[in-house]
Amino acid sequence: MHFEIPRDADGKQITMWSLIASNTMPPIRNARYCCEKLKESGGDGRLTVTGVRWAESINRRANQGMVTVMKTGATKGVKQSPDFSQTRQGGGVVLVNDNTESRRLMEQCVARGKVNLNPIIDWDEDDVWEFLNEWAKVPHCSLYDEGFKRLGCIGCPLAGHKSMKRDFKRWPKFEALYLKAFDKMLRDHEGIRTWKTAEEVMFWWTTDKDELEARREQDESC
Repeated sequence: MHFEIPRDADGKQITMWSLIASNTMPPIRNARYCCEKLKESGGDGRLTVTGVRWAESINRRANQGMVTVMKTGATKGVKQSPDFSQTRQGGGVVLVNDNTESRRLMEQCVARGKVNLNPIIDWDEDDVWEFLNEWAKVPHCSLYDEGFKRLGCIGCPLAGHKSMKRDFKRWPKFEALYLKAFDKMLRDHEGIRTWKTAEEVMFWWTTDKDELEARREQDESC
């Protein structure tokens, strides 16, 4: 097993906290820069084994497959990333990292020299638990016994606002770390956003649009 520590151009370790400061906003559903830098950037030139499964992605949108080749001129405005490489002719290649139903047992991205092996791609939840309990006989995280279906980052916006608030209520030290990162972000980029305090950023980040709009109307009427 090889652990890659992502680093910036100066050689400094990239963390969630440094990403928040440099991106001037917390990660959101359609701007998951944290996944791009901390989870999906490694594995170039090697075989990468994943635990993605079709059963986890029933409600996710389908895509064109492992690799999408973009025509010349179609990549204007597309941000260069570990999953997107622009060709010399102006086109591009996009590596799909999501757990969509188009994922296959073996996938290869020629542009990055990366091969993904998904050995349990066709397993359902019962298959996973049977393997863990009957064959491997290994312990599992106790959060599953409390009703958690999938585990990820604490405060991940993909889990939804209710889950984010639940996470921070249970793990308040992580909430404190996020608030500290928001505070640094506001200090480093004064005036770039309308937020004044770290608490305002946290409220915006963990609150759905309807509640935000209701709070805004209430403030305007006062």
